[in-house]
Amino acid sequence: MELIEQHLVTFSPKDFTDFKKQHESTSQSKLELRLFELLAEQSGESHEQLSSRLYGAPNLGGYYNVRKRLYKKIIQYIRSIEVIEDTTFNGLVLEYLILANRMIRYKNAAATLYYLKLAEKKARSNGQLAMLDQILFLMVKHADWLKLPLSPILEKWEKNAKALATFRKLEITLSRVRIALDESKLSGIPMDADKVIADVFAQFKITAKVETNPLFMLRLASIVRSAYISVKDYKRIEPFIEKSYNCLKKAGAFTEFHRHCEFEFTLMLAHTYYRNFKFKEAQALIGQMEILMQQDKSVAVGHLQRFISLRAGIASYSGDNISAIIQIEKALKGKVARLDPSEHQNMVLNLAVYYFNAKQFKESNNMLYQLPGDEELQSSKGGEWILKKNLIEMIVQYELGNKDIALSTLRRIKKVHARLMKQPLHYLTPAFLKFTAKLIADRHIVNNPSFLSEIQAVLKSAPDKREDIQAVSFLSWLKSKILHRDYHELLVERVNR
Repeated sequence: MELIEQHLVTFSPKDFTDFKKQHESTSQSKLELRLFELLAEQSGESHEQLSSRLYGAPNLGGYYNVRKRLYKKIIQYIRSIEVIEDTTFNGLVLEYLILANRMIRYKNAAATLYYLKLAEKKARSNGQLAMLDQILFLMVKHADWLKLPLSPILEKWEKNAKALATFRKLEITLSRVRIALDESKLSGIPMDADKVIADVFAQFKITAKVETNPLFMLRLASIVRSAYISVKDYKRIEPFIEKSYNCLKKAGAFTEFHRHCEFEFTLMLAHTYYRNFKFKEAQALIGQMEILMQQDKSVAVGHLQRFISLRAGIASYSGDNISAIIQIEKALKGKVARLDPSEHQNMVLNLAVYYFNAKQFKESNNMLYQLPGDEELQSSKGGEWILKKNLIEMIVQYELGNKDIALSTLRRIKKVHARLMKQPLHYLTPAFLKFTAKLIADRHIVNNPSFLSEIQAVLKSAPDKREDIQAVSFLSWLKSKILHRDYHELLVERVNR
């Protein structure tokens, strides 16, 4: 996908309508508007095919000229709406700053001071430290002709600069932890979560003032979450995130300008509840996020794919697998799913699982075929995600009656993921493969009482008693064969007991 197409993915229906209205009056824009409409289809056609549709015959020279002009107009449009559309932490303050800088260029002291004071008041009330730094420094820089007393402004700037430095240090820490988490996913070796958390809390003290700062607490909660995700310890993630979230809600800290922060915090807590099998609590937070989106659609920007995937996951594990299928199918047909390729792959894999739950094994297999090869996925998704995908591929092939393919996949898993499966987190995976191999060799083994006893013995001997929702799903499939029960029905009972 090239730059124009990437920008068009971010356009809302209103943006498409407004852009066309701005340019439909001039004859010079006809070809540009036609190309705009063609690109909006997101058909995946080549440049040569698009040029043929634009001119009636291949004309790459003319096509690229039109494309260049269209790109410039799209960028101009985005610039024109960006400040107006930006209802995040920076929107209104940025508008005041733009106006103040314009007045500085024209040496209009009264107007400059008016906009700077408006900007300062708004930035301070919203806790926008970086913006406040710019505003106060402009006041310091131009204190002479603005006729401002330098000392008190300088004092305010230095105090804010100190707070900003602490917040930026937290941002840097979060970035380092997320990079470490990515490396952990790729290598399959968990982070030392306890050490990470201890280091963070040694650096950053949680005072009463900090507890009611949405941005600061969101970053801190993100660090805690990232550290414990590495070891899949959602039980230890939950108390801190829940306490922080409730404290912010009780203090009324989530103002109108912090809706985006509130949405991200709520999504984080809802996902934690989901991984801890608290589906009712997670669904209640889904309702809160839907209200936030009704108030301001932009709050979900950057998180919509994860929100849809989480909502569908809650539905499936709550017994409404059909709803989960419908939600993901709809998302994959729309442009939302194309925003983040990694989240798109998660959606495709999730839909394969929901089809599997519904015994639509051919559809599940088709979805799996839509994913890139394992080698390509290794650099972006990591070994653990690929292991999950391969396990799904194996049981799908078993259900399709392709025993040879299922057994071949099983052998490949043992070979490719041998190192990963030695990690404590994957203690049960080799055992699952062992039992599945026996099932592939003889499907009637499920009627042998010793088979169930053998499985129960392995489960009891597991050194880590934490329950992971994905591990429970695979083991429930095996158990459904032994009990001759519907797999999804059994799974829903298991995770909701």
